[in-house]
Amino acid sequence: MKFWKRNIVLLTLLGTCILLIPPTLSLAEAANIAHEQEINDRFVRALMDDERYTESIAYLTDALGKMERTPSRFPLTLLLIEAQLNRYMVADAEEAIDEAFLLASSKRDSSKVWKLKGWAAVLSNEASHRDSLQSSYSSADLSLAATEDSYSDTTINDIRITNSFFESDLRMVLTDLSMEAGMPILYGGGLEGLVTFDAIDEPLEDVLESVLLPLGYTFRLLKGKYFV
Repeated sequence: MKFWKRNIVLLTLLGTCILLIPPTLSLAEAANIAHEQEINDRFVRALMDDERYTESIAYLTDALGKMERTPSRFPLTLLLIEAQLNRYMVADAEEAIDEAFLLASSKRDSSKVWKLKGWAAVLSNEASHRDSLQSSYSSADLSLAATEDSYSDTTINDIRITNSFFESDLRMVLTDLSMEAGMPILYGGGLEGLVTFDAIDEPLEDVLESVLLPLGYTFRLLKGKYFV
């Protein structure tokens, strides 16, 4: 009697599990999908740990493009958002965030998306503030600054840079260089490009040339500020 009761319970549990699987998928297919998603997650995590965000985005975009729009997309969608925000692709990340909210199946999932949404809002505000600062410098300011350059060649040559960049957003590279050099580096809102470069105790202007010239940009020193 106990044998039959135990088997009835097992059969009931198995039947419940089968009902939870979409009718088009077998148990083996469902297991394969779960295994593939785990591999995707580990691979992308390894890329992101190495700050290879561009590769992560390409891989995730391809993987998600092959998946149906079901909650199973949620983990990879979160990874995509994280990679996009690390590359300052705020607009793309916001689109993925909207999808993630639709895919979230619990309050815990939603809270993860809200954290990423907050991160996106911070980056968006920073970009708006930076653009407003750039636009505040009119051509009249530039012409005035040209006659009032307060930095001598000797002072500029004394500024040395030690830094490393790998597929980094050009705008953030210039922000980092500005902070390290202790002097403003101003640029317009349309500036874009990726930078891979290593500098070890190099003059600031040499670093700027190596970073900007290959991307087609130039710079000038006016009134103690670099304008790109």
